Amino acid sequence: MKELPVINVLPVHELYLPVQKKTFSFVPYTVEQERNILTAIDSKDTKAIVGNYMKVISECGNGIDFENLTAMEFILIAVNLRSKSKGEILDITTKCKKCEKPIELSINIEDHIITENEEIVSDICTIDDDLAFEIVPVKMSFLYEVEAIETQADLLLETAAHSIKKVFWNKEIYTDFTPEQIKERISLTHPILKKIFESSSKLIKMTLKIDVACHDKECGYTEDYIVRDFLKYLS
Repeated sequence: MKELPVINVLPVHELYLPVQKKTFSFVPYTVEQERNILTAIDSKDTKAIVGNYMKVISECGNGIDFENLTAMEFILIAVNLRSKSKGEILDITTKCKKCEKPIELSINIEDHIITENEEIVSDICTIDDDLAFEIVPVKMSFLYEVEAIETQADLLLETAAHSIKKVFWNKEIYTDFTPEQIKERISLTHPILKKIFESSSKLIKMTLKIDVACHDKECGYTEDYIVRDFLKYLS
């Protein structure tokens, strides 16, 4: 009897990564691979979700550089991998801000993803005559730390520290440092943070924007709902 061969009929898809300026080729994930993702999403543990998506992305694609991958590109891959594996329709439940009743939505992911500032992957943030930073999108590794951040002030500080790629100080350029060293060695005041985030706002960004209308006709509330926690909706 002949041994059953490995049968692979999965189509190959390509996705352009705008920050790395590379094309990522991948195949859809299988039902078995999806099971681990769903288990992580159900746990609501960001580290588990990111870790399982990394594993599946590695298995379904090739040559991905996770160390230099930005958080935005990681989410872009996850969204497209889910779309090509399970379909473009995403079910989202939110709450009406007026009457607080649940609102259930079914949307096409690809129709609602908005990418802004596509060509801008870095910006020079000038603080004064002696100090400036090169600001870039945060790396994927930052997703591991978000869940442990407890206050809005800490979130702003950590985001700013992870956004700095180069420090220009007294005509010297510094590139060998960690986010922790940025926080320890540079006085990140409110005015400096404001300038950093002004630079960050000029960079490439991706959002999932949905027109939401309350199902209760008496309420009638509508809003543009921005989905920020992409990964937890990709079931």
